[in-house]
Amino acid sequence: MKPIDMSKILKGSENLLSDAERAEIEQLETIREKFEKQEIRKFWKEAESERRDNGGFRALEAGSQLGAQNIAGVGTGEQIRGGVGTGKLAITVYTEFKASPDMVKDDCLMPATFDGVPVNVIETGFVSIQQEATPRAKFRPTKCGISIGHFSISAGTLGCLCATSKEDELILSNNHVLAASNSANKGDDILQPGVADSGNRDRDKLGELYDFKPIDFSGGDNKVDAALARPTVSVDPVIGTGRIPEIGRVKGFACNAGRGTAVQKFGRTTGHTKGRIDAVNATFTINFREAGNPVFTGLYVVKPSMPHPTFSQGGDSGSLIVDNSNRAIALLFAGSTAHTLAIPICTVMEILGIERIL
Repeated sequence: MKPIDMSKILKGSENLLSDAERAEIEQLETIREKFEKQEIRKFWKEAESERRDNGGFRALEAGSQLGAQNIAGVGTGEQIRGGVGTGKLAITVYTEFKASPDMVKDDCLMPATFDGVPVNVIETGFVSIQQEATPRAKFRPTKCGISIGHFSISAGTLGCLCATSKEDELILSNNHVLAASNSANKGDDILQPGVADSGNRDRDKLGELYDFKPIDFSGGDNKVDAALARPTVSVDPVIGTGRIPEIGRVKGFACNAGRGTAVQKFGRTTGHTKGRIDAVNATFTINFREAGNPVFTGLYVVKPSMPHPTFSQGGDSGSLIVDNSNRAIALLFAGSTAHTLAIPICTVMEILGIERIL
Protein backbone atom coordinates (compact mmCIF):
# COMPACT_ATOMS: atom_id res chain seq x y z
CA MET A 1 0.00 0.00 0.00
CA LYS A 2 1.14 3.55 -0.64
CA PRO A 3 0.47 6.13 2.10
CA ILE A 4 -1.34 9.21 0.86
CA ASP A 5 -0.63 12.90 1.28
CA MET A 6 -3.26 13.91 3.83
CA SER A 7 -2.89 17.66 3.19
CA LYS A 8 -5.47 17.70 0.38
CA ILE A 9 -7.83 15.30 2.15
CA LEU A 10 -7.71 17.29 5.38
CA LYS A 11 -8.92 20.49 3.75
CA GLY A 12 -12.47 19.20 4.07
CA SER A 13 -12.13 17.92 7.62
CA GLU A 14 -12.57 19.67 10.93
CA ASN A 15 -9.81 19.98 13.52
CA LEU A 16 -11.33 19.43 16.96
CA LEU A 17 -8.53 21.14 18.90
CA SER A 18 -8.39 24.88 19.41
CA ASP A 19 -5.10 26.64 18.78
CA ALA A 20 -4.64 27.07 22.54
CA GLU A 21 -5.29 23.39 23.27
CA ARG A 22 -2.92 22.30 20.51
CA ALA A 23 -0.17 24.59 21.80
CA GLU A 24 -0.61 23.27 25.35
CA ILE A 25 -0.35 19.64 24.22
CA GLU A 26 2.64 20.35 21.97
CA GLN A 27 4.42 22.06 24.85
CA LEU A 28 3.97 19.01 27.07
CA GLU A 29 4.66 16.46 24.33
CA THR A 30 8.44 16.93 24.34
CA ILE A 31 8.53 16.23 28.08
CA ARG A 32 6.15 13.27 27.76
CA GLU A 33 8.31 11.73 25.02
CA LYS A 34 11.41 12.19 27.21
CA PHE A 35 9.62 10.54 30.15
CA GLU A 36 8.48 7.65 27.94
CA LYS A 37 12.01 7.07 26.67
CA GLN A 38 13.75 7.34 30.03
CA GLU A 39 11.20 5.90 32.44
CA ILE A 40 8.79 3.63 30.55
CA ARG A 41 10.57 1.90 27.67
CA LYS A 42 13.11 0.32 30.04
CA PHE A 43 10.29 -1.45 31.91
CA TRP A 44 8.95 -3.00 28.71
CA LYS A 45 12.37 -4.39 27.83
CA GLU A 46 12.60 -5.92 31.29
CA ALA A 47 9.04 -7.26 31.17
CA GLU A 48 9.54 -8.79 27.73
CA SER A 49 12.36 -10.95 29.10
CA GLU A 50 10.03 -12.18 31.85
CA ARG A 51 7.05 -13.05 29.65
CA ARG A 52 5.09 -16.14 30.51
CA ASP A 53 4.07 -18.41 27.69
CA ASN A 54 0.34 -18.14 28.43
CA GLY A 55 -0.19 -14.55 29.35
CA GLY A 56 2.14 -11.97 27.91
CA PHE A 57 2.40 -9.11 30.37
CA ARG A 58 0.83 -10.13 33.66
CA ALA A 59 1.50 -7.80 36.53
CA LEU A 60 1.13 -9.77 39.73
CA GLU A 61 2.15 -13.22 40.86
CA ALA A 62 1.37 -14.68 44.27
CA GLY A 63 3.57 -13.19 46.97
CA SER A 64 5.37 -10.82 44.63
CA GLN A 65 5.53 -7.04 44.36
CA LEU A 66 4.30 -5.17 41.31
CA GLY A 67 7.13 -4.74 38.83
CA ALA A 68 7.93 -3.95 35.22
CA GLN A 69 5.09 -6.10 33.86
CA ASN A 70 2.62 -3.81 35.60
CA ILE A 71 3.38 -0.80 33.35
CA ALA A 72 0.90 -0.79 30.43
CA GLY A 73 1.16 2.62 28.82
CA VAL A 74 1.72 6.36 29.04
CA GLY A 75 -0.12 9.32 27.56
CA THR A 76 -1.08 12.96 27.95
CA GLY A 77 -4.05 13.27 30.28
CA GLU A 78 -5.49 15.45 33.01
CA GLN A 79 -3.87 15.97 36.40
CA ILE A 80 -5.84 14.15 39.12
CA ARG A 81 -5.75 15.18 42.79
CA GLY A 82 -7.79 13.33 45.36
CA GLY A 83 -9.71 11.63 42.62
CA VAL A 84 -10.74 14.95 41.04
CA GLY A 85 -9.48 16.43 37.78
CA THR A 86 -7.74 19.79 38.03
CA GLY A 87 -8.15 20.77 34.38
CA LYS A 88 -4.36 20.87 33.94
CA LEU A 89 -2.35 18.55 31.71
CA ALA A 90 -0.24 15.78 33.18
CA ILE A 91 1.76 12.74 32.15
CA THR A 92 -0.52 9.76 32.76
CA VAL A 93 0.97 6.32 33.42
CA TYR A 94 -1.43 3.39 32.96
CA THR A 95 -0.84 0.28 35.07
CA GLU A 96 -2.51 -3.10 35.22
CA PHE A 97 -2.90 -2.66 38.99
CA LYS A 98 -2.56 0.35 41.25
CA ALA A 99 -1.34 -0.32 44.77
CA SER A 100 0.32 1.31 47.77
CA PRO A 101 4.05 2.04 47.38
CA ASP A 102 5.03 -0.90 49.62
CA MET A 103 3.42 -3.25 47.07
CA VAL A 104 5.54 -1.85 44.19
CA LYS A 105 9.20 -2.58 43.53
CA ASP A 106 11.31 0.45 44.38
CA ASP A 107 12.68 0.89 40.86
CA CYS A 108 9.12 0.78 39.44
CA LEU A 109 7.69 3.60 41.56
CA MET A 110 6.63 6.58 39.45
CA PRO A 111 7.84 10.09 40.38
CA ALA A 112 5.30 12.70 41.46
CA THR A 113 6.62 15.06 38.79
CA PHE A 114 8.96 14.89 35.80
CA ASP A 115 10.69 18.01 34.55
CA GLY A 116 8.10 20.02 36.45
CA VAL A 117 5.10 18.19 34.96
CA PRO A 118 2.74 16.21 37.26
CA VAL A 119 2.66 12.43 36.82
CA ASN A 120 -0.59 10.49 37.33
CA VAL A 121 -0.84 6.74 37.84
CA ILE A 122 -4.13 5.25 36.64
CA GLU A 123 -5.23 1.61 36.91
CA THR A 124 -6.40 0.31 33.55
CA GLY A 125 -6.38 -3.48 33.98
CA PHE A 126 -4.95 -6.00 31.51
CA VAL A 127 -4.74 -4.50 28.00
CA SER A 128 -5.18 -6.76 24.97
CA ILE A 129 -6.63 -6.83 21.48
CA GLN A 130 -10.42 -7.11 21.63
CA GLN A 131 -11.01 -10.27 19.67
CA GLU A 132 -13.25 -12.72 21.48
CA ALA A 133 -15.58 -15.67 21.08
CA THR A 134 -19.19 -14.96 21.98
CA PRO A 135 -22.21 -15.73 19.73
CA ARG A 136 -23.47 -13.08 17.34
CA ALA A 137 -25.97 -13.38 14.52
CA LYS A 138 -25.56 -13.36 10.77
CA PHE A 139 -26.93 -10.18 9.18
CA ARG A 140 -28.22 -9.88 5.64
CA PRO A 141 -28.15 -7.14 4.66
CA THR A 142 -24.91 -6.75 6.58
CA LYS A 143 -24.45 -3.66 8.74
CA CYS A 144 -21.47 -1.71 9.96
CA GLY A 145 -20.73 -2.53 13.59
CA ILE A 146 -21.36 -6.29 13.51
CA SER A 147 -19.41 -9.56 13.50
CA ILE A 148 -16.73 -10.06 10.85
CA GLY A 149 -13.36 -11.76 10.60
CA HIS A 150 -10.70 -13.59 8.63
CA PHE A 151 -11.59 -17.27 8.38
CA SER A 152 -8.77 -18.20 10.79
CA ILE A 153 -9.69 -15.92 13.73
CA SER A 154 -12.64 -15.75 16.13
CA ALA A 155 -14.46 -12.48 15.41
CA GLY A 156 -14.16 -8.72 15.45
CA THR A 157 -16.24 -5.81 14.21
CA LEU A 158 -16.91 -4.40 10.73
CA GLY A 159 -15.97 -0.76 11.22
CA CYS A 160 -17.26 1.06 8.17
CA LEU A 161 -17.06 1.48 4.42
CA CYS A 162 -14.34 3.59 2.86
CA ALA A 163 -12.84 4.43 -0.52
CA THR A 164 -9.35 4.80 -1.95
CA SER A 165 -8.20 6.22 -5.26
CA LYS A 166 -8.49 2.73 -6.78
CA GLU A 167 -11.53 1.24 -4.99
CA ASP A 168 -14.94 2.83 -4.42
CA GLU A 169 -16.11 0.49 -1.64
CA LEU A 170 -13.88 -1.26 0.87
CA ILE A 171 -14.48 -2.56 4.38
CA LEU A 172 -12.31 -1.13 7.17
CA SER A 173 -11.40 -3.04 10.33
CA ASN A 174 -8.23 -4.12 12.17
CA ASN A 175 -5.28 -6.13 10.93
CA HIS A 176 -5.88 -8.68 13.69
CA VAL A 177 -9.52 -8.99 12.58
CA LEU A 178 -9.15 -9.13 8.78
CA ALA A 179 -5.50 -10.18 8.36
CA ALA A 180 -5.08 -12.44 11.41
CA SER A 181 -2.21 -10.40 12.89
CA ASN A 182 -0.05 -10.56 9.72
CA SER A 183 -0.58 -14.29 9.10
CA ALA A 184 -3.13 -13.88 6.28
CA ASN A 185 -2.61 -13.46 2.55
CA LYS A 186 -4.29 -10.94 0.28
CA GLY A 187 -7.35 -12.54 -1.26
CA ASP A 188 -8.15 -14.67 1.81
CA ASP A 189 -11.82 -15.17 2.68
CA ILE A 190 -13.48 -12.68 5.05
CA LEU A 191 -16.57 -14.04 6.81
CA GLN A 192 -19.71 -12.41 8.19
CA PRO A 193 -20.38 -13.46 10.86
CA GLY A 194 -16.95 -14.42 12.12
CA VAL A 195 -16.02 -17.99 13.00
CA ALA A 196 -16.77 -17.43 16.70
CA ASP A 197 -20.35 -16.62 15.69
CA SER A 198 -20.72 -19.78 13.58
CA GLY A 199 -19.39 -18.17 10.39
CA ASN A 200 -18.63 -20.74 7.68
CA ARG A 201 -16.48 -20.32 4.55
CA ASP A 202 -19.01 -22.21 2.42
CA ARG A 203 -22.00 -20.01 3.21
CA ASP A 204 -20.85 -16.80 4.94
CA LYS A 205 -18.13 -15.30 2.78
CA LEU A 206 -18.58 -11.54 2.56
CA GLY A 207 -15.37 -10.50 0.87
CA GLU A 208 -11.63 -10.96 0.49
CA LEU A 209 -8.65 -9.41 2.23
CA TYR A 210 -7.58 -6.44 0.09
CA ASP A 211 -4.71 -4.81 1.97
CA PHE A 212 -3.24 -4.36 5.45
CA LYS A 213 -0.42 -2.61 7.26
CA PRO A 214 1.84 -5.29 8.80
CA ILE A 215 2.33 -5.06 12.57
CA ASP A 216 5.92 -4.92 13.79
CA PHE A 217 6.32 -7.59 16.48
CA SER A 218 10.13 -7.31 16.57
CA GLY A 219 10.35 -4.27 18.86
CA GLY A 220 9.67 -1.35 16.53
CA ASP A 221 6.86 1.13 17.03
CA ASN A 222 3.47 0.76 15.32
CA LYS A 223 0.98 3.48 14.42
CA VAL A 224 -1.96 1.37 13.19
CA ASP A 225 -3.64 -2.00 13.49
CA ALA A 226 -5.74 -1.73 10.35
CA ALA A 227 -6.77 -3.63 7.23
CA LEU A 228 -9.14 -3.43 4.27
CA ALA A 229 -11.40 -6.05 2.68
CA ARG A 230 -13.08 -5.91 -0.72
CA PRO A 231 -16.71 -7.12 -0.76
CA THR A 232 -17.31 -10.00 -3.17
CA VAL A 233 -21.06 -9.42 -3.18
CA SER A 234 -22.91 -6.30 -4.26
CA VAL A 235 -22.33 -3.53 -1.73
CA ASP A 236 -25.76 -1.92 -2.05
CA PRO A 237 -27.90 -4.83 -0.86
CA VAL A 238 -25.27 -6.13 1.55
CA ILE A 239 -24.03 -3.05 3.35
CA GLY A 240 -26.77 -0.71 2.26
CA THR A 241 -26.24 2.92 3.18
CA GLY A 242 -23.30 2.35 5.49
CA ARG A 243 -25.28 3.43 8.53
CA ILE A 244 -24.04 2.37 11.96
CA PRO A 245 -26.85 0.88 14.12
CA GLU A 246 -28.23 3.27 16.76
CA ILE A 247 -25.82 5.99 15.55
CA GLY A 248 -26.68 6.68 11.93
CA ARG A 249 -24.71 7.57 8.85
CA VAL A 250 -21.09 8.66 9.21
CA LYS A 251 -20.66 12.33 8.29
CA GLY A 252 -17.05 12.77 7.29
CA PHE A 253 -14.14 12.69 9.71
CA ALA A 254 -12.26 14.91 12.12
CA CYS A 255 -8.64 14.99 13.24
CA ASN A 256 -6.81 15.88 16.45
CA ALA A 257 -9.58 15.18 18.93
CA GLY A 258 -8.77 16.58 22.36
CA ARG A 259 -9.19 15.31 25.89
CA GLY A 260 -12.83 15.33 26.91
CA THR A 261 -14.21 14.84 23.40
CA ALA A 262 -17.48 12.90 23.66
CA VAL A 263 -17.40 9.78 21.48
CA GLN A 264 -19.55 6.74 20.71
CA LYS A 265 -19.34 3.46 18.85
CA PHE A 266 -21.39 0.42 17.90
CA GLY A 267 -19.49 -2.84 18.24
CA ARG A 268 -20.22 -6.51 17.76
CA THR A 269 -20.06 -7.35 21.49
CA THR A 270 -21.21 -4.35 23.53
CA GLY A 271 -23.34 -2.62 20.91
CA HIS A 272 -23.87 1.13 21.32
CA THR A 273 -21.73 2.71 24.02
CA LYS A 274 -20.59 6.23 24.82
CA GLY A 275 -17.41 7.61 26.31
CA ARG A 276 -14.89 10.43 26.40
CA ILE A 277 -11.29 10.73 25.29
CA ASP A 278 -9.25 10.59 28.48
CA ALA A 279 -5.74 10.97 27.04
CA VAL A 280 -4.01 11.63 23.72
CA ASN A 281 -0.60 10.78 22.23
CA ALA A 282 -0.54 7.59 24.27
CA THR A 283 2.00 4.77 23.90
CA PHE A 284 1.07 1.25 25.00
CA THR A 285 2.28 -2.31 24.77
CA ILE A 286 -0.64 -4.49 23.62
CA ASN A 287 -1.06 -8.19 24.27
CA PHE A 288 -1.61 -9.94 20.92
CA ARG A 289 -1.65 -13.33 22.63
CA GLU A 290 0.76 -15.79 21.03
CA ALA A 291 1.84 -13.22 18.42
CA GLY A 292 3.60 -11.04 20.99
CA ASN A 293 3.37 -7.65 22.68
CA PRO A 294 4.00 -4.91 20.11
CA VAL A 295 4.29 -1.21 20.97
CA PHE A 296 1.73 1.25 19.56
CA THR A 297 2.12 5.02 19.61
CA GLY A 298 -0.08 8.07 18.99
CA LEU A 299 -3.21 6.52 20.52
CA TYR A 300 -6.37 7.89 22.10
CA VAL A 301 -7.39 6.49 25.49
CA VAL A 302 -11.18 6.35 25.92
CA LYS A 303 -13.09 6.05 29.19
CA PRO A 304 -16.77 5.00 29.31
CA SER A 305 -19.51 7.49 30.15
CA MET A 306 -22.48 6.66 32.32
CA PRO A 307 -24.57 4.58 32.18
CA HIS A 308 -22.07 2.34 30.38
CA PRO A 309 -19.71 0.42 32.72
CA THR A 310 -17.29 -0.19 29.85
CA PHE A 311 -16.79 1.34 26.42
CA SER A 312 -15.75 -1.91 24.75
CA GLN A 313 -15.05 -5.59 25.28
CA GLY A 314 -13.53 -8.48 23.36
CA GLY A 315 -15.03 -8.67 19.88
CA ASP A 316 -15.43 -4.89 19.50
CA SER A 317 -12.06 -4.57 17.72
CA GLY A 318 -12.50 -2.76 14.42
CA SER A 319 -15.40 -0.57 15.57
CA LEU A 320 -15.47 2.93 14.15
CA ILE A 321 -15.49 5.57 16.90
CA VAL A 322 -17.38 8.76 16.05
CA ASP A 323 -18.16 11.99 17.88
CA ASN A 324 -21.66 13.24 18.67
CA SER A 325 -21.87 14.80 15.21
CA ASN A 326 -21.19 11.37 13.65
CA ARG A 327 -17.76 12.38 12.37
CA ALA A 328 -15.29 9.50 12.30
CA ILE A 329 -12.68 10.02 15.02
CA ALA A 330 -10.80 6.76 15.50
CA LEU A 331 -10.58 3.01 14.92
CA LEU A 332 -10.95 0.88 18.06
CA PHE A 333 -8.43 -1.97 18.41
CA ALA A 334 -7.61 -2.83 22.04
CA GLY A 335 -8.57 -2.21 25.63
CA SER A 336 -9.13 -3.40 29.16
CA THR A 337 -12.08 -3.40 31.53
CA ALA A 338 -11.38 0.25 32.36
CA HIS A 339 -10.09 1.84 29.14
CA THR A 340 -10.30 1.48 25.37
CA LEU A 341 -7.44 2.21 22.98
CA ALA A 342 -8.08 3.69 19.56
CA ILE A 343 -6.07 4.86 16.55
CA PRO A 344 -6.83 8.36 15.21
CA ILE A 345 -8.77 7.98 11.97
CA CYS A 346 -6.51 10.38 10.08
CA THR A 347 -3.51 8.16 10.87
CA VAL A 348 -5.42 5.13 9.56
CA MET A 349 -6.44 7.00 6.41
CA GLU A 350 -2.93 8.22 5.67
CA ILE A 351 -1.26 4.82 6.09
CA LEU A 352 -3.93 2.77 4.26
CA GLY A 353 -4.42 5.32 1.49
CA ILE A 354 -8.06 5.98 2.37
CA GLU A 355 -9.52 9.10 0.81
CA ARG A 356 -13.13 8.94 2.04
CA ILE A 357 -15.11 7.42 4.88
CA LEU A 358 -18.46 6.38 3.44
